[in-house]
Amino acid sequence: MKQYNEIEKLELLRRYLTSGLSIRAFSASAGIPVATFFGYLRAYGHPDNSSISFLMKHEELPTTLDELRAQLLEERKAHEAELKRLKKE
Repeated sequence: MKQYNEIEKLELLRRYLTSGLSIRAFSASAGIPVATFFGYLRAYGHPDNSSISFLMKHEELPTTLDELRAQLLEERKAHEAELKRLKKE
């Protein structure tokens, strides 16, 4: 089962709010167990579009594909460095 980070959860909630689907229908279409998606809704207090936008702005999301690629590269390097550090211990 995939583990979603906070940004991915917020994006899923935004997609749900704009989809017009029921929670069950959206969960099925996104491949997420309904109970898991209900947990996301509980965690964020059943947000609306404006509050999700507010939360996402505070996460400093990449706005272009190049920025996203750069962020992913940085995260991969940090992950690899952490793995090397742990192997030395």
